[in-house]
Amino acid sequence: MLAGHNVLTCRVETGELDGKVERKYGAAPVVKFLAKNQNGDSMAPLFNMALSKAFMDPLYCLKDASPWGDPFRQSPWDKPI
Repeated sequence: MLAGHNVLTCRVETGELDGKVERKYGAAPVVKFLAKNQNGDSMAPLFNMALSKAFMDPLYCLKDASPWGDPFRQSPWDKPI
């Protein structure tokens, strides 16, 4: 699954001596955002928060929360930009 979404790379190799086919997996470039850098920081906690149920559920209710119906429409008293 991860190789299908380009998080990992997959390479198929045939053994020289026995002729067995092996799959070798490696990290794709996107992993640099999930792995810790030289300072020990990672973007993984931010991705986890942004995709969490507690963060995403309110977004589905924005239309109901706005008195004008569409939360991305300008309110009646705002001046156009």
